[in-house]
Amino acid sequence: MTRLGRPFLLAAPLVAACDAGTSDHTSERSDSAGIEIVRYAGPDRPLAWSFDTVLVLGGADSGPQSFYQLGPGSVGTDDAGSIYVLDRAAGRVVAFSGDGTVLRTMGQSGGGPGEFQYPWTLGVTGEGVVSVLDLGKRALVRFAPGGAVLDQIPALMPWGRGGPVERHGAIVYPRDASDPDGPRVESLVRATPHDTVEIARFVREPPRTVQFQSCGITLSGMPRIFDATMVWTPMPAGFAVAGTPAYEIVIHGDTAGPHRIVRRAIDPIPATRDLALASLGEGMRFTTPSGSRVCDADEAVEQRGVAPVIPAVLQLGHGPGGTLWVERNLGPGAPQPIDVYGADGAYLGTLDAGAPFPVLAWATRMAAIVTDENDVARLVVFEVGR
Repeated sequence: MTRLGRPFLLAAPLVAACDAGTSDHTSERSDSAGIEIVRYAGPDRPLAWSFDTVLVLGGADSGPQSFYQLGPGSVGTDDAGSIYVLDRAAGRVVAFSGDGTVLRTMGQSGGGPGEFQYPWTLGVTGEGVVSVLDLGKRALVRFAPGGAVLDQIPALMPWGRGGPVERHGAIVYPRDASDPDGPRVESLVRATPHDTVEIARFVREPPRTVQFQSCGITLSGMPRIFDATMVWTPMPAGFAVAGTPAYEIVIHGDTAGPHRIVRRAIDPIPATRDLALASLGEGMRFTTPSGSRVCDADEAVEQRGVAPVIPAVLQLGHGPGGTLWVERNLGPGAPQPIDVYGADGAYLGTLDAGAPFPVLAWATRMAAIVTDENDVARLVVFEVGR
């Protein structure tokens, strides 16, 4: 998340050597069994883009904008440009117009229709249908475009990282399933009333039980530090998914299989014990019903183990104009640059670390989650100058 209080102006000039006719600075295209492979092997090409703030939502002391904790799965938009925010603490969804006017609030805490027990992530269709994954109800609590309560849909558990996406009569969601007697499987799933199909699937090491004596916590299914995890983002037509240590993003259609693979000639960084300790800081923090606990960092590294490398891709995002944004992972404490690709998969250039990262996007605007020095998260809408 970007920190609030710094100017968002990234105007580094394009390097003089960036000649569109030079192979070092263009994306190479090939085909493999009907899947287009787009690969860029050149150096970073700085992007001269600016980000002008046009709207800030959240952080108020009271009222509809009193939310202060946000994540990529707690915001959404529709085709009209309205913005939806899941306020988990208040147990409601707030809908704003594109200029920040409050349109309506939906839901409240409770167990009845249209109420939330443990709201977790949010999805919004182009028409404005809102679906909230409620972990307490184990269901999607849904609202019509005008805010009327719709029938809830049972949610297939266990759920992974990210909100539901509803398209073409199907709900796409991440699933993270662990079997004590087998491997852990992360997948992106498309579910209809008739069947469930895996869009992408990643098989991980078998889950392990970890005992932390320093904080009195025993957990099952803990991965190694720096193990690859699935990251994904909806695109205008389809989904972008990464889930291996390599710099590789697979583009899937809404209803078809993969049709493009985007790669960069960047090797993952070797992982070390020191980097693992740096990633944990003062220790592993857990929130339990009895309060917060911090487990010793050295013990966590010893118990969990460390993967051989740090995955090259940290997160994916959909930006203005159908662009794909890839935040690279250079390790804990290091600046994380952002690569930007066109709708055809061609590498456009790289933004400096600290640039806002999109969680919502329109034609020329995008929204990012920006956190201030007091850890208050706000949703900031930027006009992107290219």
